[in-house]
Amino acid sequence: MNINGCTVKELRERLAQLPDDMVVRVLKECHGGYETYTKMVPLKLPEQIDGCTDTFDTCGGKLYLGEQ
Repeated sequence: MNINGCTVKELRERLAQLPDDMVVRVLKECHGGYETYTKMVPLKLPEQIDGCTDTFDTCGGKLYLGEQ
């Protein structure tokens, strides 16, 4: 097991095993008053390969999914 997470290749291989119509949701960190909690939100992909959204970002050779 890689302590740094999986590679894009490993992620593609795993995703290829899932149904094509499966919905992808990710965690979003939310703040309300004095508490922090998470909720599941839809993954929004960028329209350009090097772009980003509020739930998908590539930075410094890493892929970030979710929202913080």
